[in-house]
Amino acid sequence: MMMKSYQISYKTKKQDIRFTGLTESKGGSIFYMFNNVPKCWICNSPADSREHKIKKADIIRVYGKGSSFHKKDLHYCRHDGQIVSLRGPDSKDIKFDRVICRKCNNERTQPFDRAYDAFIEHIESNRDLILRHRQIDFQNVYGNNWENLQLNLFRYFAKMLGCRIADFGEKVPMDLKNLLFSVPFKTMLWVCMAVNEDELKMPLADQTMLWTGNLITNKPRITYPKYAASCSYKWLFISFWYGWGPFGSVGSQWCADSQYLYLGTYTKASDKIILSNGSEWPGFL
Repeated sequence: MMMKSYQISYKTKKQDIRFTGLTESKGGSIFYMFNNVPKCWICNSPADSREHKIKKADIIRVYGKGSSFHKKDLHYCRHDGQIVSLRGPDSKDIKFDRVICRKCNNERTQPFDRAYDAFIEHIESNRDLILRHRQIDFQNVYGNNWENLQLNLFRYFAKMLGCRIADFGEKVPMDLKNLLFSVPFKTMLWVCMAVNEDELKMPLADQTMLWTGNLITNKPRITYPKYAASCSYKWLFISFWYGWGPFGSVGSQWCADSQYLYLGTYTKASDKIILSNGSEWPGFL
């Protein structure tokens, strides 16, 4: 049953994303603590690594690195509304707090990161075709091994949502942990993808938006926690739905269970909708 009230982890101030270049939202403190040492939400080892909120490879792909990065003089809107100048793709301002360990981040989940990188490279190389048909064929993305590799892509998104939830200060649902390394798995997570029509109206050279949207959760909780979150790579809007939704025309529901993923349509105007119970969905922006 849908909750009638929602709590937003943090709502970013209305900033011109063209000026800030990159934006984020953030919640509270770390949940996993033992003797004041943060714990990895995946394996419960000491959390000694900080995952990027916006993937480092995406930042380099769009904005470059070294002198190329610095020439763009990028600014970033932090969760507290402060605008900071980024020194490079490894800036601590664009990383989660310590909610994951090095082994999980740099070794155990690396196949997930590689699947995401291959996916984005396909999006870049086949932009016009994808936008014309408004669908993604995972066999075109990954070849004959598409069933296994699309699963790794789904796990990448589960990892990112888990980091968001842990960074917000809450316990990550067990099914999100289990699906990372178990086959088969059961989960309440769905991923949807859509075309950001607002971004698509920009000149091609200006379609450089990278951002993470609000983390939305349900309170009071009668049954179990529900979450929704989002991220964006240029014109591709990706939303995560755990335990509810999807709401709006955000694309077909995907759980690493289909060769084809059908893209929805997304605009700032469509971000807020009235649900069937009369509640207003607060939106990701």
